[in-house]
Amino acid sequence: MIGVEVVADQKTKEPLAEDKCGEIAMELLNQGVLMTPCGRYGNVFRFMPPLTVSKEFAFKATRIMINILKEF
Repeated sequence: MIGVEVVADQKTKEPLAEDKCGEIAMELLNQGVLMTPCGRYGNVFRFMPPLTVSKEFAFKATRIMINILKEF
């Protein structure tokens, strides 16, 4: 499991608003990646692939996540 914390401001580390994290989660789902926000502020996304995941699928999910985060 790997957690990725999403912040609104890199300098202050202010957590991204929960509604924005929900939008990100929905866009991930629309593109075939199932993740739910978690953590104290609801701004952490957990990568929890099965142990049998191929590198190809792991990299694909990572690319999708990066592309979506660029939009926000």
